[in-house]
Amino acid sequence: MPARSPFRVSAPLVLCVLFLTAGSGACSYIFVDGPPEKHRQLPYFTCTTSRAWPVVDTVLGAAYAIDAVGFASLASRQSGSSTGGTEVALIAGGAAVLFAASAVSGYGKASACREATEELQVRLTRMQPAPGFGFGQQGVPPYQPPAPYDPWVTPPPHSVGAPPSAPPGAGAPTPESNPPPAPKGEAPGQER
Repeated sequence: MPARSPFRVSAPLVLCVLFLTAGSGACSYIFVDGPPEKHRQLPYFTCTTSRAWPVVDTVLGAAYAIDAVGFASLASRQSGSSTGGTEVALIAGGAAVLFAASAVSGYGKASACREATEELQVRLTRMQPAPGFGFGQQGVPPYQPPAPYDPWVTPPPHSVGAPPSAPPGAGAPTPESNPPPAPKGEAPGQER
């Protein structure tokens, strides 16, 4: 019987690693978005500034690394039995490497997003409105608050009991300005 090497890679091992990584995620690869390529030319963009997903990847990677070390030491102590500790250690080690790579990628994308967002904020604060854009320029007068109303100095506008004021220069009506109405059947301005 040929001797079995402890680090033999088999098809089930590869399938198991792929299933583990696809099922568990590597959160930063999935959920963390860096800034767009041409973010300096864009007026607005969104990306992920939070480092929460890379922290999750770091914790999961550390847990898988601890599992890999534990299963490797278990496999070395029980080298005569067929427990499969070596294969499990390899799978846990592969998952630890995947999560560590995802965490590094996530930290890089999040810090690049923070820098790009700060650049965008600086760019937006330096922007001046173009002439004719916005209120208070070219044709639109700026807002002027109304003058304060003092009831002791000026009467209220359109008060209820006050008589309507006559326009300036208009006196009382005279008989010449208001001719008497014409009798029925005659047109105004015709004399008998």
